[in-house]
Formats: sequence, C-alpha cells, structure tokens
Amino acid sequence: MVEGKITGLKTRSSRSFSGTRPRWRLPGKGLVLASLAALLLACQADTGLRPLRSGVEGVVHFQGSVPPNTDRVVVVASYVFPPTGPADLAISDPLVLQGDSAAFRLVLPPGNYPIVGVLWKEKDQPYQVWNLLGAYFQNSDDFMPTPVHVPDRETFVHLQIEADFSRAHAASQSAVTGVVSFLGAPPEDLEEVRLISGVHFPPRNLLDLQIGPALAFDKPEVPYTFPLPPGEYAFLGLVAKLRSEPWNPANLIALYTRQDPLSPAKVTVPNPAAVVQGIDLVADFSHVQRETASGVRGVVRFLGPRPEGASKAVIVASRHYPPQSLLDVTIGPTVDVTQDSAAFEMQLPPGEYSLLGVILLNPEGEIGLSTLNGFYRSPEDSLHPGKIVIPDDHTWVGPVRIDVDFTTGAIEGTVRFEGSWPENTEFVRVAAFETIPQTQQDYFKVKGFTDPLPFGASEALYHLTLPPGTYRWIIVVWKAKGTSLLQMKHIGTYLDPEDPSRPGSVEVPPGGVVTGVDIVASFDSLGVATSSVPGIFALPRLP
Repeated sequence: MVEGKITGLKTRSSRSFSGTRPRWRLPGKGLVLASLAALLLACQADTGLRPLRSGVEGVVHFQGSVPPNTDRVVVVASYVFPPTGPADLAISDPLVLQGDSAAFRLVLPPGNYPIVGVLWKEKDQPYQVWNLLGAYFQNSDDFMPTPVHVPDRETFVHLQIEADFSRAHAASQSAVTGVVSFLGAPPEDLEEVRLISGVHFPPRNLLDLQIGPALAFDKPEVPYTFPLPPGEYAFLGLVAKLRSEPWNPANLIALYTRQDPLSPAKVTVPNPAAVVQGIDLVADFSHVQRETASGVRGVVRFLGPRPEGASKAVIVASRHYPPQSLLDVTIGPTVDVTQDSAAFEMQLPPGEYSLLGVILLNPEGEIGLSTLNGFYRSPEDSLHPGKIVIPDDHTWVGPVRIDVDFTTGAIEGTVRFEGSWPENTEFVRVAAFETIPQTQQDYFKVKGFTDPLPFGASEALYHLTLPPGTYRWIIVVWKAKGTSLLQMKHIGTYLDPEDPSRPGSVEVPPGGVVTGVDIVASFDSLGVATSSVPGIFALPRLP
C-alpha cells in the first residue's frame, strides 16, 4: 500500500460485461485435458483480464453539516484535467455519511490521475463535476491538487481527505453574462480559453474557483454566459491553455476591472434566479504564458515585529514598473512571514522584469497590489526596484535578496484628480515630508514617494511606506516627460479635515498604517502662479 496525503474529488465506475455463453462440442477426453492445460498456462500470463486490485482508498474527514438536499457524496478520480463532465470521472460508491469521517475505496487501473477528491451530488440533480468538497493536496500551500499515481494492478494508494460541506452549491439558474473582446492574434497552438471566477483574489487553491465554459476565440468579440451560484466573487477572468501544456489558472489573459486597472472588480450574484449582465472582458493574447524551466531564486528577510495576524506573503513580479494592469503582474509562491527569512523559487519566462516584490496576505488570504511591503532593490540606486533579466528558458537567476522591514509604517488614501491628464505626463506620485519646506535644502528631505499612480485615472488608491514619525506636508507631484526631477510640480496637498485652510498632519506609528489620507489633485493648478519659495518643486500657493 502506498502512502499519500489529501483534501477532497471524481471516478468512472467499474463496468461489468455480460453476454451469451457459447456452446462448445467436445469431441473427446484427450482434447478436454489439453484444453484445461492450455487454460492453466494462459491464467499464469498477465493478459490484463484478471480483476483489478488497485486504485485509491482511505478516509474522508468532513467539516460542517450535511446539507439537507444531499443525494450522495462520492470519491472521484479524473482521467483528464480539467474534466468536462461525468464521463471524465471514475466515481466510487456513495460514502456512508455518519459521524465526521467515512472510509472509501475506488478501484482504478494503473495510471496517473490529475485530481482525486470528494464530489457532492444534490437530490434530483445530475453530477456537477466542479461541485467539490475537497481535493488531494500533498502540501497545504499548494495551489493545484497533487496528481495520484497508481503504479500497478495490485496496489491501492492510501489517502486522507478533508471535505468541507460549506463548498456544496445547490442548483440555480443564476449566471453572469457579457462580451469578451479579443486583442491580437491567438497563438497557433492555443487549445482553449475558459472562464473562471473565485471568492478570493488571489485564489488560495483550486477549490476557491468556479470554472466555467470554454469559449470560441475565432472572432474579435464573443458573447458569453457563465453559470454562477449566488455569492460575491472577488474576480472574474479568462484563462488560456496551450495544446502541449497543462491547464494553469494563473495563465490569465483577461480580468474584469472597473476604474482601477490594478484591482479586480467584484461581481455579486444576488439570488438563484439572478442574471448579472454587462460584465465585459478584454482579453489580450500577448499575455499567454508558456511553461518554462527558468525563473528567479532568492531569499526574503523579515525585519522587526510582525504585524498582528501576518503569517503569509506572496512573491510578485512585473515586466513593467509600475504595473499598468493586473495582467502585467505574475503572482508567485507563498512564503512564511513568521520566520526570520524565507527562501523562494519563482518560475518566470525569459525576459526583463522591472519589479520583484513581496506583498503580505491579509487574514482572508487576499492581497492589495497597491501595497508593496518590500522589493528587490537596484544595486546602483537602492531607492528604486532592480531589474531581473532572464536570458532564456533554461536559466535561473539569483540568488537575490528582498528585505521587508516591519518597523516602517505607511499612509494610505485616495487621490481624486480634477482636470485632464496632460499628454506629456511622465508620472504622478504622492510624496511626504516631516516639515513644510522653507528652503531649497528642505526639499531634499523628502521621506518617501509612492509608485507612479495609474495614468488617466479619475481616482487612484495609494500606499506610501514611511519611517515612524510625524508628517506635516503630504503632497501630490507631477512630472513632465523629458524634464529633470528638479522640475516636478505640486498639484495637490493633504489638508487638515478640521481646518481645510491648512495642511494636514499625520502620525505614523511603527509598523502601523494610517488610512484615509485623501488628497484632491488638480491638473488645472499646473498653470497657476507659483510661490516664490525656492526649491525642487514649483509650488502653488496654499489656500
């Protein structure tokens, strides 16, 4: 018996064969003995016709209460991934739902099964292949279920499976509809594009996902209907699959966003009969990624006391800095924040990456891409991210080091823009000073800048990492293309909520984040007469 470890999926039931027994005329005793001898020799050979004594077996451990509309719960193994229907599954006998666990045995021929787990079936409804209560994961942090290998016809692989009844979805008529607009030409070996959605972003594992239908991609625009049970979904997107490569939910070519291109827009399906319309997607074939044997290795060092509830972080990479959209960002492995350091290995295709960073997961296991807790710094300029260049698809770069200093704090807020973005904008950032600059030298005492804010946005969330202290001058600055840093211009100031005639002051505690530091920035002020105070910024007069 082979040992393994699991957490819950489907199976093709064994088939019996029957027919009419042929009548043989035996001419004599010698022939009978010869026939029996031949039969005995044949039985000693492995013809593949003897009964199977192989498959998976073990115990399913349940969480939660059995829904009253439960017809049966079965263990399943999928012959292919992703499965498209019950014909792709081997299905066990129904489990005995008494107590908090149930033994199972599923007979399978030797081979590899990409997913094994626990499937829930509702009364008076057919099997739904994605109504999974759990799936087998070799490690709890893995995203994809671990394939199970049945080595021969005499071995049962032993599995312990965890299944959560809260994942059972009753049949509904609810759905999301919209239009997918495709950009660029699809790769010649593109096999399918498939809708997915999930209750967390990024999804923690496959069980967080609702996997929808595959769509045609031979036209510039394709309408879609995505059946989704009621609930709030953190994201909705489109995944590409190449013919010779496994299906990978990280191979996103579209994500539904609204105003902020770095934040997925939530989709709420209010009831079992609701059809949510107008959820349109733009899919870019240039974002299709191929499997590669290249990437970056390194170590993250964590300094200072951890924020309350912080236990995990993810490595992220982007070809652009700052990222222009979520599709620019590759979300990599999870690392343990509770240790002083954590080694990581992130698979990336060849190319140049302008950002390699670390983002803490919140207690719900989600991230905000505007909050970068640390990044690989340029050896020439430690204030800016360093570039990672992966020359080919067989090279691993590194080791690199990323420091995450939890003794620093931060301010967060929203910048609301008035007026039109100038076409010659190079960047807009938020900057913070401990005191209001009075001399030219004071302007060089800036304590921190944000990443550039999204071009063209009417509003933008920001996160500015700062050392602990009091900040009395928090402003928005604009820079034109082709100009020097000494020619940045001030277009907005954080004002005191109690007295908007004066700048606001913010106290940043060690490791703390001050929220609600909102600023109005006006591009119209670029033409306003500036103050006579010398400095690196051309500053408009305060109200």
